Amino acid sequence: MRKIRFLNAFLCVILIILLLFTLMSCCDAKEPPHPNDFTEKSESTEEQSKLEDNDKSKIETFVLNIKSQKIHKTTCGTGDLILPENRKTYKGDIADLLEDGYTKCGNCFRGEQ
Repeated sequence: MRKIRFLNAFLCVILIILLLFTLMSCCDAKEPPHPNDFTEKSESTEEQSKLEDNDKSKIETFVLNIKSQKIHKTTCGTGDLILPENRKTYKGDIADLLEDGYTKCGNCFRGEQ
């Protein structure tokens, strides 16, 4: 009788461990991009001038909250409240930020899609 209780307890522990591993493996959250990933990348002068000519309208300056992953315009009052350790200035295309998991601020992008 004791052996059966021991085996039942042992099997329960193993099942709980397997369940925890399963939950941990399926719930892996995407790690937010590192702030240094948004520094300007050096490209050849020719490639850079082509990009500047083609995408001048897409390159803008934004204020990022790297903790909440929110994008703010430089004129946004909410962006001014970001703690210095969470604040990053980004110059580039907003589409790149959106692809990396950032979302637009509800205040400064109100009415825009």
